[in-house]
Amino acid sequence: MRPEHWLYTLPLRLRSLFHRQAADQELDEELGYHLEQKTQQFIAQGRAPQEAHRAALLELGGLEKRKEECRDARRIIWLRDLLQDIHYGLRILRKSPGFTTVAILTLALGIGANAAIFSILDPLLLQKLPVQNPDELVWVSSTGTLGRPAEGSAVETYYAYRDESSAFASVLAFSGIAPYDVTYDCRKISANGELVSANYFAALGVRPFAGRLLADSDQHGPPALVVSFAFWKRELNSNREAIGKVVTFGDQSDATHTGSVPQHSFTVVGIAPPEFFGARVGASPDFYVPLNSTDLPTQDYWQTQWVTIFARLKPGISVTQAQTSLNPLLHEVEKTSTLPQIERAEDFANVLITPASRGLSDARAQFSLPVRILMIVVGLLLLIACGNVANLLLARGMARKREFTVRNSTDTPTPEPLAPVPSDATSRVALA
Repeated sequence: MRPEHWLYTLPLRLRSLFHRQAADQELDEELGYHLEQKTQQFIAQGRAPQEAHRAALLELGGLEKRKEECRDARRIIWLRDLLQDIHYGLRILRKSPGFTTVAILTLALGIGANAAIFSILDPLLLQKLPVQNPDELVWVSSTGTLGRPAEGSAVETYYAYRDESSAFASVLAFSGIAPYDVTYDCRKISANGELVSANYFAALGVRPFAGRLLADSDQHGPPALVVSFAFWKRELNSNREAIGKVVTFGDQSDATHTGSVPQHSFTVVGIAPPEFFGARVGASPDFYVPLNSTDLPTQDYWQTQWVTIFARLKPGISVTQAQTSLNPLLHEVEKTSTLPQIERAEDFANVLITPASRGLSDARAQFSLPVRILMIVVGLLLLIACGNVANLLLARGMARKREFTVRNSTDTPTPEPLAPVPSDATSRVALA
């Protein structure tokens, strides 16, 4: 439809919606004018006034029918009917407060229970990671001779997959989230941080909210740090000037005032987007630092030597093919690993690749089945609630059956017989 047509018809439709009586009056006047003109035309042809008027009505097809066709052409009749239905429904509910209260409470119980359980089910089982093409992500881990899956992978395994594997388009790694005490702008803050590979954000396809995210140059460059959007709002006062500022880990009492960056200090280079919470469901870190950050004061062995590996399979590479090609790499890492034997209690010699479009969740394996069962239960509860409200409406309708019968018998008018049309007039109308 052309824009100039909308410019002409839209004001008319809005006027017929909000000034209905005036629009209907103008419609009556216009149709009355056409009826009068047609009647005068038939009178000029030699017909009697009454016959001419009747012939004009027949040619127009009836005034009320024409009025309805004109109203339908306005394309807003559905909105008017909707408003009338809402008004009528509210009026009926207001007249029966007891029935209204019972119906609302019954539906609120069913809908509220479903909404509460679905708010748990959605992020746990349905929602995908807010990254680019999440269906391409896989979790690369391993299983041992006893079939027990590994809780993590050695950082040496990540480097081997990243540098030598031909099955992946990109490989990334991240450690567990750990608490840290940081100082920003002479203010001490407790925050949760995560060590990630330098290509973490690029491999996931995440774009920064402000500044930039970690890049390969940060692998061995100056200490860089990316803060989450929630941490930026909560602790950095939503100040974009925080980008380029220094965040210090641990005690800053030994920092000099020569303008140089003190030890264990990181520069804020960017802010993650607000929808990004990391690759673990339910655990959102406050900041991200490169995986090999030697300036990060941590004594947690698992934090620095064990990581979770995500990857994107190359087009045309199946999971089985990728696992087969990675097994020799895993065997080589096991043979040359510098990890203590106590940290390798079992020989994890078989690569395990699983879909990771929904990220990792410690609670998923434990609570997925109970949450599904609970969702089915509350769904049945909602069905029962709807059935109860339907029964209430049915009982209410049966109670008013006699009233409806009386109304139909007294309100239906008796149609008046139409005046006969002369045969010659009928023939002339047919010819017209």
